Amino acid sequence: MAYKHYTKCYDHDPLNPPLSESELYSTPIEGLLFGAVIGGIAGAAAGSIGGPAGFAIGLFVGIFVGTASGMMAALDIISRKWLNHRLICLSGRRCAVGAVAIPEAIGTLGDFDNDEFFDIALMPYPPGQGFAYTDPESTHWQSNMAGKIADPNLQLLLDANPLNDPYLAPLQGDLVRPNATILEDLYYDRSKTWLHCEAEGDFWVRIQSLIPVSGLLSGVAAVVTTGAFLGGFALGCEIGGIFGPLGCLILGLILALLFAAASLFAAEEVIGGVIEGEFETDPGDIEDANVGDSPLGPLQAGDRLAVIGIHVFDGLHKGWNEIHPLMAVVRVPGDAPSYVEWDPTFPDDGEVPPPLDDFTGDAAKQLTAVDMRLGLGSATFLARATAIRDRWCQFVSEAFDDAVGETQQGLTNAWTIHPAVDGCAEPEPEPPK
Repeated sequence: MAYKHYTKCYDHDPLNPPLSESELYSTPIEGLLFGAVIGGIAGAAAGSIGGPAGFAIGLFVGIFVGTASGMMAALDIISRKWLNHRLICLSGRRCAVGAVAIPEAIGTLGDFDNDEFFDIALMPYPPGQGFAYTDPESTHWQSNMAGKIADPNLQLLLDANPLNDPYLAPLQGDLVRPNATILEDLYYDRSKTWLHCEAEGDFWVRIQSLIPVSGLLSGVAAVVTTGAFLGGFALGCEIGGIFGPLGCLILGLILALLFAAASLFAAEEVIGGVIEGEFETDPGDIEDANVGDSPLGPLQAGDRLAVIGIHVFDGLHKGWNEIHPLMAVVRVPGDAPSYVEWDPTFPDDGEVPPPLDDFTGDAAKQLTAVDMRLGLGSATFLARATAIRDRWCQFVSEAFDDAVGETQQGLTNAWTIHPAVDGCAEPEPEPPK
């Protein structure tokens, strides 16, 4: 299946910041309250010329219209921002190779996000090393400043060889490094040294199509809740009136709040059921981006992947870089020549990855224990890692090449990604006539 793509990134303007978590949650509430109050006041005022009956009718009509309008306007604003003004464009379509650090999961309804996602530790970093900085609350990132990580022994090795810092790495480091030029006014969570990858779900596209229905349900819920409040107060006042005005007021408020709460609970069940159904209809699925011959299956920590997608900054949360949407993903074989990992404590007698025959220059040289300890500080190690990244990115990128796709459909070329990856299966013989 083809990957799904509903969002668009935008060029950041400090005067027009991305959708934030506070805005996501506050806008619908503000729209409901503002619409209900203004609508109710306007409706009651207009209906008052018809006496008490006109006042009551105007009040309920105003609350319905105001609440429905407020909810529709709020959902329109939020859905448009979610889809078009949340992700900040960074460096366009990018490829990355890494190992799974956090296996796949799907967002929750509480986050209003049904994308499926996973995190990868970019090659050559082992997935077990988080490299999380100890000062993730820093407001701004300066491109010439590396943070301090939690492991003091590993920090000493990074201080001696800063090219192995994930943010400063000459290989794939820019994928996770905060961009001080583009994001100078935004918060970056510097504990995020892994690359977040998301396969998009269609929840907010569905919400856009449900805006009229959501407005209608919200208006009805507001009217019913208002009626329940007023009815509860009237009943409580009638019962408590035997104790005088104070009894009327106290019992009236108690029953009014109880009736209104029951009404809100019922409305929440109905509206929540509709929203939950839409949320679960078509969530994100990383298999949609799978360009391999077989299903990816469950991802485990340490599984090696090559991915392609749009490189963006997600400003909704505290902020971090992402591949969003995930356009292609394939498993990288686990054999040693296809991947390298930096090991600052690699023993002298350790088994180093063997060279690959078709590499040239430094990439073809035999790695040594010293190279494994130096990591990206070693020209040979850097060349090998770069060649491996380039090879896999070329293979996966060819899934988007029209000419390659036409060749792939040839009867004698039964492969999905590349003959070097999937092999070329012989055509099945024609049945006898």
